[in-house]
Amino acid sequence: MGLVLPGDDVHDVARLVQGGDAITGWRGDPTMDVYVWPDVGQVAIYGFDRAGERYLAAAESLSNPGWRHDLLRRLRDGDYQRGRDVLADIDNMFVADTAATEKRWDEFAEENAEKIAWGLRRDVGVHVDGMSRDIFPVGGK
Repeated sequence: MGLVLPGDDVHDVARLVQGGDAITGWRGDPTMDVYVWPDVGQVAIYGFDRAGERYLAAAESLSNPGWRHDLLRRLRDGDYQRGRDVLADIDNMFVADTAATEKRWDEFAEENAEKIAWGLRRDVGVHVDGMSRDIFPVGGK
């Protein structure tokens, strides 16, 4: 959950979107508009790109108590004029997500390797060497 900004009025959020907010680091954009759909339970911010086309800059659910802060944070993170390489950030998030997925898979395989080997031996062993069980010699040899 994000920081809950004071001010319940949508005009306060519109003022912060257009004028900037030092708390979140959003620089502000006077061409952006804030739209609220209370029946849908969503608030959205639309802006104009360099070609003059309207685009959805950020959207958030009104059920989130910190929706004001989250909207401004999303605007800040997606701002191409901040000097950050947005594509590199997306690539880094992808690499981190891939690494986390591989780690979870490795942990799963490590925990269940013996069960999988036993199941394969039981199901396929008859077709391979005629036995569905491992036979261990008595006496350890």
